[in-house]
Amino acid sequence: MSFMRPCLFRMNSWHEELGITSRILFGQLILAAAGVAKDRKCTAFPPVKPALVASGTHWVESDTMAANDGNLITATTYEGHPKFIQHFTKALGGNISGSNKKNSLSLWGTFK
Repeated sequence: MSFMRPCLFRMNSWHEELGITSRILFGQLILAAAGVAKDRKCTAFPPVKPALVASGTHWVESDTMAANDGNLITATTYEGHPKFIQHFTKALGGNISGSNKKNSLSLWGTFK
């Protein structure tokens, strides 16, 4: 598994540099392996739960569809995208307003 070290090192670097980390479905396994999710609230696709819990992550039941623990944002599947986008937008300092109609969403910004 030594081939994973550079990937895990980069994951930690991104988390520290960017301040916001987000994952959907199975991507939380990388967070767990890198130690980023330890002692943090996290949700994912249900079969991932045992690995996350074993790594010290505080599991949030998948029926919530998305979880937010400060700068760590996770979601279960594509069905959690609306809540995931809300958490992510809020973490970036924005807000989402408007009706509950199904509209398209465009995000614009400047990133370093």
